Amino acid sequence: MSNNNCFGHNNCNPIVFSADCCKNPQSVPITREQLSQLITLLNSLVSAISAFFANPSNANRLALLDLFNQFLIFLNSLLPSPEVNFLKQLTQSIIVLLQSPAPNLGQLSTLLQQFYSALAQFFFALDLIPISCNSNVDSATLQLLFNLLIQLINATPGATGPTGPTGPTGPTGGGATGATGATGATGATGA
Repeated sequence: MSNNNCFGHNNCNPIVFSADCCKNPQSVPITREQLSQLITLLNSLVSAISAFFANPSNANRLALLDLFNQFLIFLNSLLPSPEVNFLKQLTQSIIVLLQSPAPNLGQLSTLLQQFYSALAQFFFALDLIPISCNSNVDSATLQLLFNLLIQLINATPGATGPTGPTGPTGPTGGGATGATGATGATGATGA
């Protein structure tokens, strides 16, 4: 076993960071390219979610479904962690719901709210690689991610509540009585 005492400029062994060094379940190692891909996906989701809830057409549904499929592919490119695994489960549930020609908007809204909560935890767990396993995402990037999260939340309406009770009967109208109708046809003679 070699000594890694680098004080006093002794001959040090280089420190190499690999995916194995980042197996802390509270961190999600991510490259700058993956971080850029995440930001692009989130920007696209903001537009697609807003468009879908404004007009839940088949075209908007399919566009949103495609983006969540891309998001799942992105998550599969990351090392497993509790945060990544939970986001995968939520993403798969959203995909299943969006595969229906007429997805329940209340259920979708509820799943999206859970997805957003999981995204916040995911953001805090991100660690840039290969700089070091302890390098958190810089504060400006983290702020950008949270601004996108706020946009996602604002693009999603809350779930529809239950129908309220029927209101009281309104007052009888005060308008003039209409003209008498025409006399009806004479009925059949009895036996």
